[in-house]
Amino acid sequence: MNIADSIQNLKEQKIRCSFVGLGAEIYIARHIAESCRGEYTVAMDENHYRFSVKKHLTPPPTLADRGPQYADMVEMGFPRRVDGVPAIGYAGKQQTVTSQGYFCPRCKIKTTDLPSTCEICALPLVSSPHLARSYHHLFPVPPFTVKKSTDTKICFGCLKTVVEGEMFICCSCDKEFCQECDMYIHDLLHNCPGCC
Repeated sequence: MNIADSIQNLKEQKIRCSFVGLGAEIYIARHIAESCRGEYTVAMDENHYRFSVKKHLTPPPTLADRGPQYADMVEMGFPRRVDGVPAIGYAGKQQTVTSQGYFCPRCKIKTTDLPSTCEICALPLVSSPHLARSYHHLFPVPPFTVKKSTDTKICFGCLKTVVEGEMFICCSCDKEFCQECDMYIHDLLHNCPGCC
């Protein structure tokens, strides 16, 4: 198979290819990116490299003429955690007796790990925080409102005392956070601890 066949196969499979080059521009990488509606950039320095890579972390929107014509629903189970009840369950694919774990909502078998797939009924089992972290780019945490504080406040996230500084308030739960926690929530956690 030659490179032209590979590029044609990528186009037929509707695969978008993007490249971040570390050295001089490579013709074939640019050609593949342009043919597959991707992007090709050559990093100028370390900061530009980080910016170029981070640009690809959030999935791009599906193009109307390239995406699927229908959407399938994925069935998932949200098991409840049970502690202190010894029962036969699964740790991976191995059967074991455990006192901690999660009961499958469909077949009521116990599993020790999430996310996982139920070994009996094959239902994907997840917790709502796992699901929220998987799709954080679709539902980002709204920006917190900034409030100047003249008295001493306690950050809800890290429990540190903030003396006369800026506090960041969640619009949904009205919990107050320091600047470090605000950055952590919006850049890494993608969930408000007060709303969970």
